[in-house]
This record gives sequence, structure tokens and C-alpha cells, in this order.
Amino acid sequence: MAFVGKAWGSGSLLATRGAFDGAVAALRAAPQQSAEEAVVNVLRAMNGRLSYAPDGRRGAHEWTGRRSFNDGTINGCVESAKIFFSLFHTAYPAYDVAYVDAFNSGCPNAGHAVIEVTGSDKRPYLIDATRFEALASARVKEPDLGRVVDFRPDRKGVIKQWPSVGDVFLEKAGGAYRSSVYEYQRVFDGKLLKVQDFRTLGELNAWLDSSDPAAKTPITFDWMKKAGLVLPFDDDSRSSFKYPNACAQGNAPVKHVIYGCYRELPDPDPAEQLEPDARSNYAKSGLAVFCGTGSGKASELSPGRRKKAMGPDSAEFVRKFESIKPGMTQEYIIKLLGEPTAKDFSTWTYYKNRMPLPGEQLAIYQIQFRNDKVSATDIAPGPDATGEAPRMVR
Repeated sequence: MAFVGKAWGSGSLLATRGAFDGAVAALRAAPQQSAEEAVVNVLRAMNGRLSYAPDGRRGAHEWTGRRSFNDGTINGCVESAKIFFSLFHTAYPAYDVAYVDAFNSGCPNAGHAVIEVTGSDKRPYLIDATRFEALASARVKEPDLGRVVDFRPDRKGVIKQWPSVGDVFLEKAGGAYRSSVYEYQRVFDGKLLKVQDFRTLGELNAWLDSSDPAAKTPITFDWMKKAGLVLPFDDDSRSSFKYPNACAQGNAPVKHVIYGCYRELPDPDPAEQLEPDARSNYAKSGLAVFCGTGSGKASELSPGRRKKAMGPDSAEFVRKFESIKPGMTQEYIIKLLGEPTAKDFSTWTYYKNRMPLPGEQLAIYQIQFRNDKVSATDIAPGPDATGEAPRMVR
């Protein structure tokens, strides 16, 4: 089945309800009879609203999907995935979807965020939301070319990213319309592959139509797979997938290891806190063990690879407890430490429910919450035993 295109982002729904809420209303009104059609609808909605504009206003994990969509820009894969998840989850709650964080096993400072969707055949697959521009014509309008590039305020224009072509920068220069093609993911600082000038905006858009392989292609789910929007898992464990290595020349695919997966997005985003430990665990054991099951809201993407029990007073528990910061959510704390030993209104308590061994000093770990977010933590001495001098674990 081919899906009919719509001018997402220009209709009255978006104008009267705000960008995000208007897009959700338009998605609910659009024809869809399967998860695959819903996926295409969301990617079209993103294409009609968003442009790639990395900038210094926010960090990669700072903004929510709603905020980024309302702003009309994305600064990378995390925001793209958050926007897709938020639109899909809000507009189509009957379909199963999860947000997924993964680190690049071949590069210490890179990773990729994707979406897991369960298809009509009940099998899960991954969606690369950064490729939303592949679903419609890449044509530009005159005002687009006057937009300041946030991370390069000396330049005005539009950036298009096509893996098979490169990073394309479109601008007005010396009275002409210009396209400059750089290496993929290396706009401005990579090798300049081609520069071409056009007399009119129509000529530029005609070139974009001819250069974009998706411009005249009927959009089917099989086409999305061939275009790289649908990514397969490496194996049945669903713990990794292949994606271009941003740190290697030529961007050869490399294993990306999944370490975070959510059916509801935590705010603040804990990815930067979890990734170092996930990388350390992977280096030691070949596994990243942070995809948990807390409250049914986190997707267990690695069957049979659950984290070993981590009791209070263990060195690992103490280290993780001391990493807790105000503002972390209850869902994140469960993911980090597991269910508490006891709950009393806004206080969660972790302790070993046994008598201390000879010479052992147990501890009591408490977390105070306000509005379901951490407000304070405390470690207090617990039961001790007579005999040799007790040791405090802190």
C-alpha cells in the first residue's frame, strides 16, 4: 500500500491549537489502519514542520519532544526520536512503541537514538526518525533561505541530510541560488564535494527533486526499509543494531549497543548518567544491562539479560545511590536501584532486611520525593553487631 502525502504543518489545526497539539489532532484524523501507516503519518508530520538546526541553545538531551516540535528545529537524533515517540505515543496509544538509547561500540563519544515499534505481524523493528526528510519533496521556499544557521550565525540557509548524497547546504549567494554538497554529517567542516548555482528558486527546487530519490517514489513500508528508515536488530536478543559510524571515515556501519528503553520518556533525560556505566559493563561482559522492566513502562529489549540483584550496602548500590540528583523521577530511581524495601508517602527506603553479621554495620538509604521527583537523599547508620569494630559502607 502506498500512503497519500499531506501538507503537515500548514493546516488550520496546527495554527489554531499550537504546533504539537495541532499535529496530534491531524494525525488522529489521518487515515491509518496499521502501525506501519501510523509510522508513515508521523514521519510526514515531522517532515512538514522540522528543519535540522544544531545550535548552542540546548544540549542534546535537554529538550522534550513537544518543545522541539513547537520550536520547529531538531539538533540531532535524540530530539528526532523524542519528537517521533511523543507524537506517535500521543496520537496512536493503541500501538506499542518504545524510545531507545544506544551507544556506538566503535566510538567513545557517539551513539544513536531510535524508536522501536511493534508491527502488524507482531514483530518489533526500529525506526530511524532522523530520516524523516526522506518521505517528501525537499523543496524549499524563499524565507527558508534567509534563516540564520544557529551553529554558524555567519551563514543563512537550509541544511538537508541525505546519506546517499551528503549534507546539502542551500543558500542565496551573489544573487544566485546555490547548493553546496559536503560529506555526510560533515556540513561546513567536511570535504566540499560539489557547488552548483541556479538562476531561480524554481531551478534550485527542480534540482532538489531530481537529487532526492524519494521525491517521486510512492511511499510504502518496503520502500522505507530500502531507504534506511527501518533498521533490523542484530539478532533475536534485540540488544543491538548496525548504524553508520560517525567517527570513522566513510561512515561504515558499526554495532550500536542498546542501554536505555522507555515506554514513557523520563524528564530529565538520564541518558548521560547511564551511558558511562553501560559502556563499562559492556567492556567487561559484552552486555549492557540497563534496559529494565520498572512499572511496565520500560521496554525489556534484551530478554534473559536482566541485571543481577544489587542489594543495599553493596559497593555498586552505594555508588549508584550517591549518583542520585534532585529532580530525578521515581521511574528513573526504580530503573537505577530497583523497587524500594519500604515506601511511606513521599519517602522511599532501601535496607537489608536481616540482622547484621558479626562486625558488620548496615546502613539505611532514604530518598525524599516532591511531586514524584527526588528532593533529598540520606544515608543513616543501621543495625550493627558486637564483635570486631564495625565498618561503615559509604
